[in-house]
Amino acid sequence: MRFEEDGAALCGPLPLAQLDGMTSGSASCRVPLWPGAHAIDAVVGGFYSGTSTSVIEIDDPEGSVVTGAGSIVASRSAGAYAADAGSRVDFALNVKYKVSDKDEKDKDHKDPKGPKPPKGHVEVRLRSHGKAYVVRSHDLDLLGVSEETPAGKECHGRAPKCIGRSDMRWTASLSDITKPGKPIALGSNLDLQVTVTDRGDGHGSGDAIAVTLWNGNTLVFSSAWTGAQTLEQALKTGKITVD
Repeated sequence: MRFEEDGAALCGPLPLAQLDGMTSGSASCRVPLWPGAHAIDAVVGGFYSGTSTSVIEIDDPEGSVVTGAGSIVASRSAGAYAADAGSRVDFALNVKYKVSDKDEKDKDHKDPKGPKPPKGHVEVRLRSHGKAYVVRSHDLDLLGVSEETPAGKECHGRAPKCIGRSDMRWTASLSDITKPGKPIALGSNLDLQVTVTDRGDGHGSGDAIAVTLWNGNTLVFSSAWTGAQTLEQALKTGKITVD
């Protein structure tokens, strides 16, 4: 098997270590990747051929961030491009909203214009009616971050009794990526809202995400629609950090 990104080989062919008889195995390799979202394809050939894609997030750890990568399983998706029931919705996000302690202490280089605005990106991949789509953010319009106890009281520090939450609003685009290397632009200047919850256990247990994409008053995509809003869903894989 081999690992690819956008059709370019990252490593491989690789030998498989058998896990269960002759029908399953694992393989791994190490390659340098720049910070940001990466859609990695695991390509298998031979008698059991196929391709599976996962989105990973490479993080620059300086400063305070809302970051994460993983997937949820579509069950109540809605909109013009509702995800197919039972399909996987992958995401990767990274937002830096506060300078690092090192920068805060460096008074001689303090920006006279004041703190820099939050910056970052989010990417969501889904399948609708058998086709593959990607939502990519462009501009971060609004960012809200809070830390609270399960009872709703303010707290500080990442622990199970201190839950991190974030509400992000973006300008985003939607593209059809069913044919690798030949994306079809379907919309730009769309309104994207992403809310996340970090339960603070360090392993992603209980972490959750909600994704809603609008084109004016038209619902383009909701990860779990109630008829009035999108509910957060617990992650199937991955984790989220609000720090």
